[in-house]
Amino acid sequence: MGLLPEIDLEQAAQQTSMEEPENPTGYLTPLFDFEKGEFVTDRNGRIVEDDGLRGMQTIINKAHYTARCAYEIYSEDYGTDEFDALVDPAPEDVRQIRIKEAIRDCLIYDDRIVEVGEIDLQRTSDGYVAIYEVETIFGTFPVRRMVK
Repeated sequence: MGLLPEIDLEQAAQQTSMEEPENPTGYLTPLFDFEKGEFVTDRNGRIVEDDGLRGMQTIINKAHYTARCAYEIYSEDYGTDEFDALVDPAPEDVRQIRIKEAIRDCLIYDDRIVEVGEIDLQRTSDGYVAIYEVETIFGTFPVRRMVK
């Protein structure tokens, strides 16, 4: 008899795999409520995660709110240049083209996004409303958001 207990590795592997939650896509995204400025929690106070369409909506919103190259933790591909496009002194039609490009560019880096549909920009007193659809590997959903 040795000092260490005997471990049945096959049985331990089966128990471990049974305890892990199934995640067919390999992605789990903590859900964030951007209007409240806080993570979505369940009734026990745990942060809710999603591996599908709701998670992608959080990812897309976060990409739109993060300025490109502003944080060292992200690659230079992550985030948006919308802020630069908004203050561009170019004529209105050129500025709108730049904003649409910035919206599309901040999303296409993610391999779960299949396509960004045609972007409609509507001028408001303090910016634009962007309306478009995003097709992901989980499905397609509409986006309507302020760009300011």
